[in-house]
Amino acid sequence: MSFKISNVDKKDVCEQCVWEKVLGNGKRIYFEENTWYRWGEVWVEEDPRENGWKEGEALVTDTYGRMDHNLNDGCWTDRLGVEDLSKKEQKLLEATTFYPEEAGWECSECEIVFYGPVDIEEIAD
Repeated sequence: MSFKISNVDKKDVCEQCVWEKVLGNGKRIYFEENTWYRWGEVWVEEDPRENGWKEGEALVTDTYGRMDHNLNDGCWTDRLGVEDLSKKEQKLLEATTFYPEEAGWECSECEIVFYGPVDIEEIAD
């Protein structure tokens, strides 16, 4: 059995990624990128309702064995921690608006979180 989670209200699903870069001197630097979507569906292995999640809480889908996802109609992206980077790194990152990989960044963590009401549907495998 698997479960499909989808948001009920628009703009309540967020893909949260931590980006990492190793500088020439070996120092690791990071920033977080949160992209919000109008609609999203995530397929997980476990039913969140039976595994500790309570309605009204943010639902971190990776906690329940995320298998696949479909995110639609991205509406905005927030980058956190960029102000702590050097001016040079900030300029390199700004030049790659949507693709940090182009400036040597690597996504080290990524999870999908629902912040509003959700529908959870049991799917026969």
